[in-house]
Amino acid sequence: LISNHLKRNQHTLWALFPSCLVSYTRVALLLRLQRPLLWMFSTEMDPAAGAEPVAFATESCFKKKPWEYLEMEEYIERYGTHPPQKTRKTCIRGKKIAGNPCLICRDQKLHVDYRNLKLLEQFICSHMCVIFHPTRTGVCMKQHKRLTQTINQARDHGLLSFHIPLVTLQGKDYTNQYQAVTKMPPTPSMQSQTPWYLWYEPSASPDELALVPAPAGIALKLPSSRP
Repeated sequence: LISNHLKRNQHTLWALFPSCLVSYTRVALLLRLQRPLLWMFSTEMDPAAGAEPVAFATESCFKKKPWEYLEMEEYIERYGTHPPQKTRKTCIRGKKIAGNPCLICRDQKLHVDYRNLKLLEQFICSHMCVIFHPTRTGVCMKQHKRLTQTINQARDHGLLSFHIPLVTLQGKDYTNQYQAVTKMPPTPSMQSQTPWYLWYEPSASPDELALVPAPAGIALKLPSSRP
């Protein structure tokens, strides 16, 4: 509509704004020449195809195996470089305190100890007995690590309750009757009733031992027959 209106009043506009009209004609001519090139890169629907849009497939290919989506290039490109959310490492670095410190670093009177159950229960879920994530409590990672150690210490002393997973014990997990585990055969020395090392049983005769000079005050004992 604008172009038709400009064509009708072209002479009037030429008299009023000659420079603007010249620039307009140059731009219109340039777009008219590049229109076939722009069609090549356009995403317009093919006129030969149907005008009705294709219905969205509600049955996703990852519905049966959703974990395969985590290994796709699309997921890695979108969320692969995003690290898991966590709070700051610490609020106090030397003598410098960060702005808006966490509630434990802010109040020096909060004594984090395994006997201070009223404080520790605020960081534990009352239903699942699990420790809240630091992004939910707002404490820094240094204090979260300290809280985790203190809560585990209180549980070891029996001051805090926690769930123990049910483990079904089976007899086959505690037996040594496997195909690769068999009874070891006796050693050859035990079968022949001989010592394990040969030097434990002297093979010299009494005549040979009599020729050996004995030290002063020590008498050589002749080998006796084994029972």
